Amino acid sequence: MQLDDDSALAHAELARALSVQAQWDGRIDLFNEMTLHARAATKIAPDDPAALVASCVAYNNFGRYAEGLAAGTRAIELNPNHADAWACTGFSLSGLQRPAEAITHIQRGLDLSPRDPLLYVWHLFLAHAHVMAGERELAVAENREAVRLYPANFMGQMTSRSISQRLVSMKPQECTGRRHDGCLRMSRSTSSSRFARCSGIRRRWSNWTAPPCWRPVSTKSSVPALAGRQRPPAVREAACRQRSQRW
Repeated sequence: MQLDDDSALAHAELARALSVQAQWDGRIDLFNEMTLHARAATKIAPDDPAALVASCVAYNNFGRYAEGLAAGTRAIELNPNHADAWACTGFSLSGLQRPAEAITHIQRGLDLSPRDPLLYVWHLFLAHAHVMAGERELAVAENREAVRLYPANFMGQMTSRSISQRLVSMKPQECTGRRHDGCLRMSRSTSSSRFARCSGIRRRWSNWTAPPCWRPVSTKSSVPALAGRQRPPAVREAACRQRSQRW
């Protein structure tokens, strides 16, 4: 962007990067900056499918599925053969609790690009949609396929070791809205801590419009919330460790 501040793709990719950083570091303050760049991308180049898809991913990562759906749908209209657009739009639909449409969209992406480098991610998207549809066995199968395609990926490792096992015993309605972002962790212990942190973030985040996500196994905590201000880092980390032990 230092070279070309009018690059729609640069704005969109920066929005995507900010959304990922927010997930990893719990930086909810990055939401406004992400939105600024995502909107700049679509304003500069409203007919650029690549920029629209990157914006879709950024919105999805923040749980803004309606905005993600709008960007992804526009990308598909501009380029019906854009596999990533179909898959990411499918995840938006999944987040909006429209699993049947989500499965159709994601499967379309798989059909368009069966050897895509992101294939393992799309299988995890499918797993999420199948969970919401109450098809738990299919969800576990998709998780395993993602790990088979790329055994070293963070998302697959988290899914196979933790989420997929939990899905087996969960009712479909309890799975609704659980997002894939917690899968972006290297180990179960790290990911459990991130899930707990994100659960607290959502409760304090007025911009979040997605269904309930990242709910801890128990809503009880021995660390009381501090009224009127954010809890100190040491207290937040203690709460995360306590919640992670329940996973």
